Amino acid sequence: MANNEIYIPKKKSWAFLKEKENNGFPMDYETFTQYYRVFIIEASTKYYVNLFHPTVKNVVGRNSTNDVDYNDFVTNFKPGIDTQPPIITQPVDLINILKTGNKIQIHESSRPDTKDKKFNTVWSGRGDDVANHVIWGGPPLNIETEIGSPTTIVDVKFDPQFGEVWLNGGYALWENAKYGDSLDVMIVAPATPIYVASSNDLIIENGVKIKYSPMGPGTGTHSFAGDPVPIPNDTLTGAWQYDSNGFLPSLTNTGNFDLYTIEIVLNNFIVAMPINGTTYSHVQLQSANSAQIPHPYFVRIRANNEGNSVWNLTMFLILYREITV
Repeated sequence: MANNEIYIPKKKSWAFLKEKENNGFPMDYETFTQYYRVFIIEASTKYYVNLFHPTVKNVVGRNSTNDVDYNDFVTNFKPGIDTQPPIITQPVDLINILKTGNKIQIHESSRPDTKDKKFNTVWSGRGDDVANHVIWGGPPLNIETEIGSPTTIVDVKFDPQFGEVWLNGGYALWENAKYGDSLDVMIVAPATPIYVASSNDLIIENGVKIKYSPMGPGTGTHSFAGDPVPIPNDTLTGAWQYDSNGFLPSLTNTGNFDLYTIEIVLNNFIVAMPINGTTYSHVQLQSANSAQIPHPYFVRIRANNEGNSVWNLTMFLILYREITV
């Protein structure tokens, strides 16, 4: 019932999970060929036990109380779980950064060093090739506009396996821009991947907002096709809630997150900065603050071609990063 996750797994007994459930932690399960994996999420830990079907005998991990525990689960717990919203297991790095429902983290000084983490200053004209895990393997931050195209973009993504990344500023150089042309730089959240599937759990509100079906499991029109991408809702009117019990639907719309089928702009660094003519040296674009870019969020650079001409823009970013090679 759960999708991909990076919670810390800890194997426990059936008695341990029942005690957790009795203390208010929601229980869920995953179905495998030989067993049910019953689990409870507490903060970043996934407590679990494998309950083998009674017909499965000589396997590693099957304990002496398995059949009693199995019958207890399928008789007294599984029917109730099947009528409840599923626990959505979500990558904890992003959730822990955002779990208060606040906007993107802003560090009040430019360098985000702490006693536990030290960051390197990097001036870079590329992000990472996230798909192939190549640091600095992303596309160059060069843009050439086209006649008839109102905007041209380049996205800058960072692979989480190389540690935290914070954006402080950048430098820009342009050539042959026309009056009215401009530059935007922003942090963007990608769309949550979904697919159409009858008798599933999700519905789409107004074509963009992903919600759990209020009619219960199996009454929705869509399902997740990958990890949800949480968007902070600082007014606490969100359709999803994260707390010590995990990432769950908020059927009362009082949650601290939302999920969308479209990209969402989370933070604007540069808005419609005028670009005109040609610069013969880089223009510095720097802030006294730095903003974290947690995966899968990314930086988008957008050239707005109001003059409807061909002109060029190159940039490099000022970053603070844990790992640089």
